[in-house]
Amino acid sequence: MGAELAASLPQSLLNDTQAFLNNLPRSLRGGRDPRSFLGGEFLRAGTSTAPPAKKPSVPREAIQLVDKSSLATLIRLMFLPQPLPRNILNKLLVNLCENSKTRAELLSLLLSILQDGGADLAAVDRSFAQMSLRGKPLFKAHQQIKGSKGSAAPTPAPVSMDNVPNLVARRCFEALHYIVSYNEQASTFFLNEYEAVTLKRGGKKGKGKEKTIESKYPIVLLLDLLERPIFVQNAALMEQLMTLLSIICRPLATLAKPKEEADKEMTTDEDKEKKKEEAAGANVASDASSGTNAAPTAPATESSTTTKAEEATGSDAKPEPKAAEEQNEFQPPVIPDHCLQLVVRVLTAGECSSRTFQYTLSVIQNLSLLTGARDIITTELISAARDLGTDTREDLDTLSQTLESAMSGVEVQGMALEKFSPASSKQAKLLRALKTIDYMYSRKQAPANAPVAQVNIELAPTVDPEEADSVLPRSMRDINSELLNLNKDEEKVTEIYDSLSFHELWTKVGSTLEQIHERSDMIHVATVLLPLIESFMVVCKYVGLRPSTLEMEEEVCKANTNSTEELFLQFTEKHSKILNIMVRNNPALMSGSFSLLVHNPKMLEFDNKRNYFTQQLHKRNTARDLYGSLQMNVRREWVFMDSYSHWQARTGDEIKYSKLNVKFHGEEGVDGGGVTREWFQVLARQMFNPDYAMFKTSAADKLTYQPNRASWVNPDHLLFFKFVGRVIGKAIYDGRLLDAYFTRSFYKHILGRPVDYRDVEAIDPEYYKSLVWMLENDITDIVDETFSVETDDFGNKKTVDLKPNGRNIPVTEENKHEYVKYITEQKLTLAIKDQIHSFLLGFHEIIPAHLISIFNEQELELLISGLPDIDIDEWKNNAEYQNYTQSSPQILNFWRAVRSFDQTERAKLLQFVTGTSKVPLGGFAQLQGISGIQKFQIHKDFSSTKRLPSAHTCFNQLDLPEYETYEELRQQLLTAISECSTGFAFA
Repeated sequence: MGAELAASLPQSLLNDTQAFLNNLPRSLRGGRDPRSFLGGEFLRAGTSTAPPAKKPSVPREAIQLVDKSSLATLIRLMFLPQPLPRNILNKLLVNLCENSKTRAELLSLLLSILQDGGADLAAVDRSFAQMSLRGKPLFKAHQQIKGSKGSAAPTPAPVSMDNVPNLVARRCFEALHYIVSYNEQASTFFLNEYEAVTLKRGGKKGKGKEKTIESKYPIVLLLDLLERPIFVQNAALMEQLMTLLSIICRPLATLAKPKEEADKEMTTDEDKEKKKEEAAGANVASDASSGTNAAPTAPATESSTTTKAEEATGSDAKPEPKAAEEQNEFQPPVIPDHCLQLVVRVLTAGECSSRTFQYTLSVIQNLSLLTGARDIITTELISAARDLGTDTREDLDTLSQTLESAMSGVEVQGMALEKFSPASSKQAKLLRALKTIDYMYSRKQAPANAPVAQVNIELAPTVDPEEADSVLPRSMRDINSELLNLNKDEEKVTEIYDSLSFHELWTKVGSTLEQIHERSDMIHVATVLLPLIESFMVVCKYVGLRPSTLEMEEEVCKANTNSTEELFLQFTEKHSKILNIMVRNNPALMSGSFSLLVHNPKMLEFDNKRNYFTQQLHKRNTARDLYGSLQMNVRREWVFMDSYSHWQARTGDEIKYSKLNVKFHGEEGVDGGGVTREWFQVLARQMFNPDYAMFKTSAADKLTYQPNRASWVNPDHLLFFKFVGRVIGKAIYDGRLLDAYFTRSFYKHILGRPVDYRDVEAIDPEYYKSLVWMLENDITDIVDETFSVETDDFGNKKTVDLKPNGRNIPVTEENKHEYVKYITEQKLTLAIKDQIHSFLLGFHEIIPAHLISIFNEQELELLISGLPDIDIDEWKNNAEYQNYTQSSPQILNFWRAVRSFDQTERAKLLQFVTGTSKVPLGGFAQLQGISGIQKFQIHKDFSSTKRLPSAHTCFNQLDLPEYETYEELRQQLLTAISECSTGFAFA
């Protein structure tokens, strides 16, 4: 019956019926399909007979329930001094805004109140009189109530007359925020031309004359409020205003989509040349171009648009393409330059809370998409930053004078720090301005679940020891190579930072920190200067990442880059103690601008590096939800092979994010964490099982391991190395410690750091001595070597050229340094390149290369194996002395200094002298040297006391100069163990 009836009805009637049902309120739908009111069969039959054209359903215009006078009566409730029921009025206004005419009238009334009634009490009275039908002033009745006595009904506490303008403005902002949050078309009201809005200025020009703004966009009126003292001086109102503006400006983000699409098209091979010619006009055209996701049209034209859409729906005729484009076209508003400058002044005028700053950044980001707006905003920010930098430098001069005359840290309190402490201080404003510039021009961060690009696995270079510090780790070179491709915005922001000429300001900050560093009781003053230090980090954001060759003059580019880089390195190294204290007290700093410190990892202490590393390593944790636990049932005596079989078919992410659940075959233990720890320890021992031929012990100490060049005897050796890399990476990720110690050169390969001939000592001490002798002496007519090396693999001898035709090139005095470099590369890198490559493939599946590279080789050992438990008394009892005695002042001062060290510094000292932080199972009495057991030795260094202590790890020997004081000895010893990256004869 329903199908026959539907077939007899015209298609236009069926479409109107469907549109009516789709627009029914939820309360009438009752949660059911709207088609059920007339029968699903009815509509299904109708649609099957004549399927309608696929067109978006057009919402019908809501009925206008109140006229403008009735609406004004509702608005009068906002002038009541008594508190209003929470959100009751706002919900009513949101519902009334479903009608376009009511919405326009309501928003106009609220804007007029903010414009006229936000100045003082008299303005509130005038604004209320406009809302009132009878035009009675607001506070006449209120004053009568306040003055009456004996009233039966209790009256609420009166509101202070000074707060009435703020109260009315606050309620208007709350209503506007509520409306634009729940009505999308209300936001576009502010962005479109609207004739009905009268835009006035609160100030008066002449007598009785008000200034006017020549604009038809309501958003201009809201922006103009930023100049009113009542809003600028009130932090709460300013936060409300910027929150409202951030919501209203969101539709402007659609302007960026045509630009992004144009940029993508620029990369295509077919249109690349053509797009280059049209690039000049592309940006201008994109601002006015139509988009499929454009915001709705202006409220004034809603009714006519709806009518046309309904007519088109009811007929078979299709609208012309041009007309459809005009309907969806979003014309961006025209914002006066003065209003754009006012937005910037929010950052530098008065106190700006963190929330206000956040919303202001959002407003600036969206407004900057308008044609020419970003240049105006940038110019204003640069001007503000320059002025604030000058003022801050003057304040630093005053603080510096106070620090010189102060006898204690208490005397610095008060007026000296008052200029730096509050959020309205000059340094806080400077930081906000610089962060805004950075926010406008920086590339967007990848989402948390975005895949991380794998770093290309390359062998670490071999260099001379003097060049080791100047070569970046492999991972940092890879990261820099990606970031060297700065886009135009990032090149622009580097030019802006250079144009600010803040070199004198940063120099002054550095000298002030030096004064603070000299006085231990004034460290708290450095914390007060945190915004200034953070500003320095923002300006130095692209240090070390700028391209070495640009289209500008090479000399100028080099000069600018070097000056900034040198300033950054000098500043961070000179004030490393204060910076480390700040980071240690507030680890969250490393998530912001202070993360730049990882570009100079030498100045960061191990605990701060480890905290940053752990924080960043577990930051991308969204993928963890995809994986549960990884069940493993292994035999204790075959832990290595069983675990290898379990992990062979697993992906890197599965191993990384899954929780290990281990069960040993034949044992009843339930894994609550302890079984997994035991599994790691047993596996670490079996990794070095000689039967697998994967690693061999170091010839120097018999405790550390190096990949075995002959591991190829096991056909699966490369897969085993990849598995070992995964195991060590998983242990680091889960925070487990392994009893696994490697040679310095292998740690360097993990970090991508360069190796040099001094690393040969760990694998072949005698050959290392011959290399040292060759470098230190004239070898003319003495050494009979060529640029080749002979290898012996189980009796199979062959000659390997170190360079093309090397077997025919003799080693001479002139080329001996080149020979040492090549032979070092052959022994430490090329001979085990396949093993290193496979290990790093597995390791980097778990640990990103750019994160692990912030450590040095000593710190990497501590990260993998943990800090050793060092018994100082046992260490002292097993020490031997040469040209010193146990009662020598230097020896007494040495052990006194060791006791004053923390656990990390003691581990570094043990690494410095012995080459590893591992204490033998038999204690210090079982320390291994080149010829077996070799106890810890301290030898007198008869050279100058200006030299640092030096070490010979093959003999567990420390050469200690005859320092006169305890303080000098302790400082020199700390410098040696902290700054020396190799531990071999450092001086």
